Amino acid sequence: MGITLSAAFMKQSALAKWILSVLLMIAPPSKLAAQVPGETVEEMTARYEITAQNMAEVIHERGPIFRGADGEYKTAATMIGIAKFESELAKDVAIGKRRGDHGKSWCYMQIMIVGKKNIWGDDEMKTWTGQDLVDDWKKCFAVGYEIIKYSVRSCWNYKNGDILSGYTTGKCKQNEKKARHRWNYAQWILRAHPAPAAPTLEILPAAPDEQTTLL
Repeated sequence: MGITLSAAFMKQSALAKWILSVLLMIAPPSKLAAQVPGETVEEMTARYEITAQNMAEVIHERGPIFRGADGEYKTAATMIGIAKFESELAKDVAIGKRRGDHGKSWCYMQIMIVGKKNIWGDDEMKTWTGQDLVDDWKKCFAVGYEIIKYSVRSCWNYKNGDILSGYTTGKCKQNEKKARHRWNYAQWILRAHPAPAAPTLEILPAAPDEQTTLL
């Protein structure tokens, strides 16, 4: 079954289109819609379009976390890898109907809300609630981006995917299985669906002095 994209989405950036093509590859609506009641192929595709647009906007506005001409695509692949493992890109997770960690973790990126508000990012972001993250997926990805950036900066000298242990555990750890799964999946995405910017397959973080200041 072919996928028809909206005319509005076709005006989006190359990064947004690449993100959408990856989502369609790893979680094809033509297969999943038959397994998930309440969402048609067309509805799932439209949701993916919004998802891709929101993720791309966050990366465009905040800049790539990783270095190289394809830094934006490496950043997107990492975000997709995390979202895939955290939420399976499912609608009920995206809209907050199903949440992890006993109801404390929200949206595609499964952001854990301590107390009532998000703790990551700038002052405005720290006013966001879990409900805000499912009402506006761009906010979900913005918070996820900040946590990834924190993890990459804090754990930049860790190997084999442990660089994402700051995201999965809140601190740098060696041999962190969840971090490695997400990292390896991101690298697989770049191999299976190369970015148009002549990507290097090994995702390398920018050196600390090349990165923006964190919190």
